[in-house]
Amino acid sequence: MKKGLLLLFLCWSYDHLHAQTFLGFQCGEPLGSMKRRLPNVTFGREHPGWSDEYEQFFRVRGAFVGSFFVNFYDWRVTYRHILLDGSARSESGIIKLRRIVEGTDDDLLTSEFVRWIPQRPLPLSEVQKKYGPANDRGVNDDMAPYVAWNNGVTAVLGANKKTVLYLERACSAEELSEPWKRMPEVVKDYAK
Repeated sequence: MKKGLLLLFLCWSYDHLHAQTFLGFQCGEPLGSMKRRLPNVTFGREHPGWSDEYEQFFRVRGAFVGSFFVNFYDWRVTYRHILLDGSARSESGIIKLRRIVEGTDDDLLTSEFVRWIPQRPLPLSEVQKKYGPANDRGVNDDMAPYVAWNNGVTAVLGANKKTVLYLERACSAEELSEPWKRMPEVVKDYAK
């Protein structure tokens, strides 16, 4: 009996810790790369009202605690506009643009942020043990209190400000300032 409870606790702890690493989130990782790296999960497209044509939002389901959501940037939209407005004049440029516009989600959606919603709110003290003291506090656009760390992690808090409703990991300003590193290969080929 004790061994069974210990095993159950260890499994829960592993899933809980794996979840707090945001499934190994890497800024700019293509959807296809995430699928290969996480073969036992499924990605289902969601349609939140706040997303625009450049964003694709996915719910990630699998053998972990809570719910994950990943927001991706769709490179095809920018290049579809370039193709349609006639900016590309050379035949080779037009061919490269078509390769981008006709590309797949797996190649041309790159991650921008991940959100983890645990099954039950977490004590803020537990999250602070992992990330240390927060660097920022405030109220977000939804008027919910939050704490944030310099590594891109934000914890949205309950009304009591002692429990974490969900955690997000967004690309940092430094990561976003280097778009060349985030571009899919087919886009880099066009930009040469």
